[in-house]
Amino acid sequence: MAHIKVSIGTKVRAYKLIAQSIPQAVPTKVTFPNETFDLNSEWSTVNSTFTAKEAGYYLVIYQLAYDSTAMTAPSMFVVKNNLTNICITNLTNTSLQTIGNLCDIHYLNIGDTLEFYALHLTVAKNTAIGENEVYIAISNFKF
Repeated sequence: MAHIKVSIGTKVRAYKLIAQSIPQAVPTKVTFPNETFDLNSEWSTVNSTFTAKEAGYYLVIYQLAYDSTAMTAPSMFVVKNNLTNICITNLTNTSLQTIGNLCDIHYLNIGDTLEFYALHLTVAKNTAIGENEVYIAISNFKF
């Protein structure tokens, strides 16, 4: 009988409790100064950067919302090592807010970093706030 050993690995979740103004037509790093958990000390609440401590495949989830509707070309993206957009998506305007999310798996080497950005073509808008409105979650399961 084969046994599978599962280690804790990376488990990070961070969110916003204070709205952040995202200016018009300027790619802007979204900050996440509040942690729900960070089991491997890989998230910096000071500069809102994830730094991988182990090489492997990571599930990356990013949700962004604005307290505004009818925005022009709202998008969100993840930047790896300060230079590569590894995933990008457009947000959806609803009757209550503009919201979007990214969910993808990426290979990271030790020391690789991830940062989270927003961009839109509307006059400056504030992000929504709240643990379940604007957040990131990152996980690496090792078997």
